Amino acid sequence: AVILACVAIFTGIFFSNREATLVEDSVHARTRVMATLAANAAEPGLAFDDADAVSSSLTTFSQVEGMNFIIVYGASNKELTRWVTSGFEHEIPDFEQTEKRQIIEDAHSFMAVWPIISDDSHLGQIVVAISLDAVAEAASEARWASLLFCVGILIVGCGAFWVLASRMMKPVNTMVTRLQDIAEGEGDLTKRL
Repeated sequence: AVILACVAIFTGIFFSNREATLVEDSVHARTRVMATLAANAAEPGLAFDDADAVSSSLTTFSQVEGMNFIIVYGASNKELTRWVTSGFEHEIPDFEQTEKRQIIEDAHSFMAVWPIISDDSHLGQIVVAISLDAVAEAASEARWASLLFCVGILIVGCGAFWVLASRMMKPVNTMVTRLQDIAEGEGDLTKRL
């Protein structure tokens, strides 16, 4: 029973952590894809230094579930446009101009900082932040699923142990009962033990 409990607990912890890692990797990849798509959408507006065109090209991204904010910077690292979801109330850090793609994680978001380069000219950069709430929610669901799985393993294992123990002990219990009857003088000595 102790071994069974250890196996159940180890299995629960392993699968819970694995599920959370898979969801985190998925949100990380989603952040990169959203940053690439948003950078491609904003590039024509940045090429003409048109903040309104950049802003209108990013309106569809505001409907993406889990999006915290999008900020577009021009070539001089001046903010051209910003969209922040209504439920996001955390401080947005300042971002330095970069030539390389970066993923930054804080307590609330995965943030992709993507430079927008066209014809070897740095047009600006875009910052896309995706909420980590999905990771926390998936980790919580995985913990509950793992807990239920562990309880299921314990119930099935203990039930199987009880059935096997009962079957193994039945002949022993029958013999003990007959020996007690014989010892009390009430046993049938013609029956085989």
